[in-house]
Parts: sequence; structure tokens; C-alpha cells
Amino acid sequence: MYFGISNFIKLTIQYFNPADKLPTSMSVKEEWKEHREEGLRSRFLISNLGRVQSITSTDPENPILLSGYKNAGYHAIPTRKVDGKNTLRYVHKLVAELFVPNPDGFDKIIFIDRDRSNCKARNLKWVSDEDYKAYRKEFAKSAYDYKPDFKPNTKLTPAKVKMLKKMINDPNRKTRYKIIAKRFGITVGTLFSIKRGESWKEVT
Repeated sequence: MYFGISNFIKLTIQYFNPADKLPTSMSVKEEWKEHREEGLRSRFLISNLGRVQSITSTDPENPILLSGYKNAGYHAIPTRKVDGKNTLRYVHKLVAELFVPNPDGFDKIIFIDRDRSNCKARNLKWVSDEDYKAYRKEFAKSAYDYKPDFKPNTKLTPAKVKMLKKMINDPNRKTRYKIIAKRFGITVGTLFSIKRGESWKEVT
């Protein structure tokens, strides 16, 4: 499917998910908005139904639909900063920033139906820190913080994590993160979680 680039792109798609518990009409229009962020190499098109397309520099008129991966249960899109460092962006946050009103300037987001795979705008809500704390008691981990003993991959051992950290923090590293993750039998999302100190932080 072809999508031309503009700051606001609309197309109509008949969409209905019987599993949705939220009150909704049988037909929802899919809307696309461009996401640009200073400091990132990539540009994305984000839809109110939680889909993401990448705008490539080589063929900007034909964005690529991305599948992404899950990190701690949340859909995430890998990307790079302008300095070449790898990073990621959570899909639900991108959708909320572009489509969900936030008049109070809150910085936390909840999933109304408690399904973290449902990144549609109608399922997201900006909330206060107090409301978010009450909400996340339902989950062992979130996209914002983790329990100290959270281990996203039980295949790893302290010895393996120590070796992994040494490899990914090596200033002369030439091996791509994807290759390193595959070598240790983990996802790229888990690798980044360890690199950022969100899990296995007790291993140095």
C-alpha cells in the first residue's frame, strides 16, 4: 500500500476487533501522522490504530510498515540516534503523543483495557503519577521502571550477563547488537534492557 508523505495523512480502513472491550463504533478511520524527533536518524509515520511505518531516506515516498518487537511486554521500534547509538521507542507512547489529548501535561500512560499489545489511541490515556502507581500494581513490570529482581530472560546467568555487558560496553565493539543478542539467545529488547541497567543491574 502506498502512502505519500505529509504531516498529516488520512485513509479510511474498515476496522473492527471483536476482542475489544471498549465501546466503539463498527468502523474506525485509520489516521497517520508523521513523528519527527530531534536527535533521531529515523522518521516514522504513526497511526491511531497503533501501526508504524518507517520513512526511508532512499525512498521517502514509500514508507515501510514495521513489525517491531516486544520489550517487557510493550511493542517497541528499534532506531538510532544521530550519533549512531542504538535506541528504541515505545509504540504506545508515540501513539499517545500524537493522538491522545493531554491537557494536564501528564507523562504517564495507561492501557484502558489492560492489554499492553493494544496500542490503539482509543485504548490509551494520560494519567497522573498517583493514578499510574495504582494502575501498575497490576503488573510486575512496566515500560518506565522494573522491580529490582526482574529478569526478562531466565536463560541468562550472572556469568553470562557479565560477559554480555563486557561485550556491549566495549568501546571498540564491531559486532552488531542483533548478532550479540542472538549469540546469547535473547532478544534485542532484552539486550537494551540490560544495557540501560533496567535488568540485571546487580551484575557488574
